[in-house]
Amino acid sequence: VEIAHSWIGDLRIQLAGPNGVPAMLHNRTGSSTRDIHATYTLATTPAIAALLNQPAQGPWTLHVQDVAPRSNEPW
Repeated sequence: VEIAHSWIGDLRIQLAGPNGVPAMLHNRTGSSTRDIHATYTLATTPAIAALLNQPAQGPWTLHVQDVAPRSNEPW
């Protein structure tokens, strides 16, 4: 996964397979670190186990959310 973002601690990333079952890949970790350059494996991301035995064919969806609270400050 390659994502350019100024504060990865604001991000949640989930992968959902054809059955719709999601696996959390990234959940607001990394604080103010910039950009994500990651390969997620079962060894590094145990949540991927939820994706095992799903069909390879069909829609796989990567959901990326910026969940930082909105600021009312004018920039």
